[in-house]
Amino acid sequence: QGMPQVSRLFLALCAIVIPLFAAGCGYRFQSAHNPLLDLGIRKIYVAEFRNKTYRPGIEHFFTTAMIREIAHSKSFELTSSKADADAVLSGEVSSAEDSVNATSNVMVGDRPVAIASEYNARVSCSITLTDRRGRKIFNHAVSGNKSHPGSGTLGDAGATAPLNNDSEQRLAVQFLAGEMMASAYQRMIDTF
Repeated sequence: QGMPQVSRLFLALCAIVIPLFAAGCGYRFQSAHNPLLDLGIRKIYVAEFRNKTYRPGIEHFFTTAMIREIAHSKSFELTSSKADADAVLSGEVSSAEDSVNATSNVMVGDRPVAIASEYNARVSCSITLTDRRGRKIFNHAVSGNKSHPGSGTLGDAGATAPLNNDSEQRLAVQFLAGEMMASAYQRMIDTF
């Protein structure tokens, strides 16, 4: 006929301890709180990021990742028109490099050839949030790096297959875009 006293006490303690433990570990429960409401910002337009690198199309990864972050947070309304927005979030991918992390030797005929077995993708970008009057509300630079495998497939004259390496590099950059935009968005939210 009802819960025993010990069970009720246990549930009450769990209701208090679990959120405190989660907060102590750095976890936050996602909420739709809008920290920019006092500035009159409810609707955000995400402009296509600018690409200052020699890697075509890389800006799309970052634009898409930022749109996904804002949509996921539900703190703001995304708008497809700059004219309807209370603020514009713009970005610029300033550098994107790929360097060799590790090599391995493979035999080509009777001679060993060193090929790249692992690369490191490094990307830097910045984001800026500007209100309707053109005033910068937030500006932040972020960078990241991620290792990715090199192709072990040899093509002509013992060279590695460039399409395989390019594909792995693009996957690494796409991963970095998601991580970097999540970090930048969180920094923006935490600033206000």
